[in-house]
Amino acid sequence: MHRSLGRSVQPDLAACPAFSFPNLELLNLIHARQLTDASAVHLQKLPKLKSILINGPKITAAWLEPTSVLPLESLNIAQGAVTPPGDAIATIKSIPTLRRLSINGPSLTNADLAALAGATQLADGSISGLGMTDARVPALRGFSHLKKMQIIDWNAVADPDTEAKVRALLPTVEIKFVH
Repeated sequence: MHRSLGRSVQPDLAACPAFSFPNLELLNLIHARQLTDASAVHLQKLPKLKSILINGPKITAAWLEPTSVLPLESLNIAQGAVTPPGDAIATIKSIPTLRRLSINGPSLTNADLAALAGATQLADGSISGLGMTDARVPALRGFSHLKKMQIIDWNAVADPDTEAKVRALLPTVEIKFVH
């Protein structure tokens, strides 16, 4: 069972109808612009939750902390919850069941990418807004454990040389660039 809530979500999730469904496996909070960190305590009411899609400009990495005890397999962070990056990455690394991560990456430094690469439980990764340049290529070295990686940058023009360098750095990873 899955539930898309988006704009109907209140800042603390207390009255959220999704929490009436303890067997819920997918929670879509993509347009939850009013969501705050205080709402995260309610996630424990969903013990079978496998996938979260989140876009909350008012939330921080603290919102992710309760997810470490859930059987999450997929986490999509479109906005918010990535700041501060070190805290978000620490939580991501602490979710042993997490296999797929999609993260908005403009605020990620090369050091953050190296730390994120330590989430070795991941099989698939997607990073958007990274600003893929030759200087960023070495920071991706640690992602060699992935099966698939998608690098999305809607505002950039494809640079075949940089893309070739990424593919050469990660020869066993299926890489897709989206522009």
